[in-house]
Amino acid sequence: MQLIAHPRSGSVVPELGREDIRELFVYSFRLIYRISGDEHVHALRAVGWLTGDKAFPTGATDPNCFAKMNVLLVAPRQPMVFGGVHDCELCQFDPPYGHANLFVPNGSLIFVFPELLVHYVAAHHYRPPDEFWDAVTACPNTRTMQYKKLLLDSGGRNSGAKTGITMPCTRSRRSRGLLMESVFLAAR
Repeated sequence: MQLIAHPRSGSVVPELGREDIRELFVYSFRLIYRISGDEHVHALRAVGWLTGDKAFPTGATDPNCFAKMNVLLVAPRQPMVFGGVHDCELCQFDPPYGHANLFVPNGSLIFVFPELLVHYVAAHHYRPPDEFWDAVTACPNTRTMQYKKLLLDSGGRNSGAKTGITMPCTRSRRSRGLLMESVFLAAR
């Protein structure tokens, strides 16, 4: 993986202007990560924040993966606060909206996605990357100690709220409020 060999290959996140907080764009995904003093990378991979003006991958989804994602969203683990709601910018009429996000660890990084991902997959045939589906299907129930340990093992020691680092609020074309995106930082 590029980050392990070259942790400074990403750009400094413009909203923060800090050398240790960087970003890479992988297809339509924004990967924000923090480099600790020993050049160790802690990453959070955002999946499923779709807008009407950017192309995204489409395709079939395994029904078992889709069902597991719905189960995890019953009690999503949200280690930070997100303000407001966001609606689907892809729907022409009466778009659904959501406010919850789910953090899914895989042992080396943490995927975060909005609850609208269920709608994007079902209605718009969005196809998240395979490694995301692998993490979802292997993810323990979000209210168990096994989940919390996996979250820590994946780099989730501190949230942006605890370290005082957050992304600015943004307003989309059709949002019903503010969507606050936060950086999820890990400390060793």
